[in-house]
Amino acid sequence: MLDLAGTRVLMIETPIFAHFVKNMVRRTSFDLEVVGAVVNAGDALELIRTYQPDILIIDLQSSFQDGLNILMKICSAYPNAQIIGRIKNTSYEFIIQAISAGVKGFINDQTPFSELVKAIQTVKQGYAFLPNNIANQFVTGLHQYPIVR
Repeated sequence: MLDLAGTRVLMIETPIFAHFVKNMVRRTSFDLEVVGAVVNAGDALELIRTYQPDILIIDLQSSFQDGLNILMKICSAYPNAQIIGRIKNTSYEFIIQAISAGVKGFINDQTPFSELVKAIQTVKQGYAFLPNNIANQFVTGLHQYPIVR
């Protein structure tokens, strides 16, 4: 059983995805609390201050926000934030940008809820999380553009 007792999650996400996650949390026995869902950095910073969430889930590629910009603002104010980024673009370059900006784990639109829960647990414990489909893209990119030559 996953140990998520009392885990507080804040979402900087699209309303549709945030609603999906909140409904799934209500339907399961996982001890997660979604303390808020917002779409901009100002509101996110205020809720982080108020609730001190364990995990932030940020849509890094939403059409209505600049996810990387929000990510950088949050990481500047809260450098120890445990962040999971939801991405559509699984390019090596984008993943490297997100990791450099502070993301500890990734999910995408195909990530099942059970894997999202695993991502939350993994990142909360201080480890990185890459689902298989994103990890495969990352490794392919690493072979094409190695960090060390």
